[in-house]
Amino acid sequence: GTVYKSQGQLTHALKEFKEAVQICPQDASTHKNLAEVYFEQGHYDEAMSEFKRALRISPNLVEIHYFMGKCLEAKGENLQAMGAYEIYLKQASNPQKKEEVEEHIKILKTSTTFSKIKDSNKSTATKTFLQKIKAIFGG
Repeated sequence: GTVYKSQGQLTHALKEFKEAVQICPQDASTHKNLAEVYFEQGHYDEAMSEFKRALRISPNLVEIHYFMGKCLEAKGENLQAMGAYEIYLKQASNPQKKEEVEEHIKILKTSTTFSKIKDSNKSTATKTFLQKIKAIFGG
């Protein structure tokens, strides 16, 4: 599966990793590899399930939290993604990767804050519109 994955042949990689999981269901790295293929194919729910299985088998696999963060972010769940990235940062040892993730969290925080402001403005605009409609029609 790893060779197929490295060559971008995700359909073949998926088939191989699924078979490997059947043969070695307690191998966390196999679940992680399967999850990564699901992620690359855009199957985020399946990827999350496999990442969670890998984490249950081997709670010390720090990089799983990083991949879960990526998956949650791809699903648009930015707050949860930041949580996964924060867990990764607490346990990770690679300083370069930690710096990259810290920068990424800053970007997510900024976009999440902007999104909240935008949603708040929409809510205010909607209330104002409804008040004007009520005033016009006597509601």
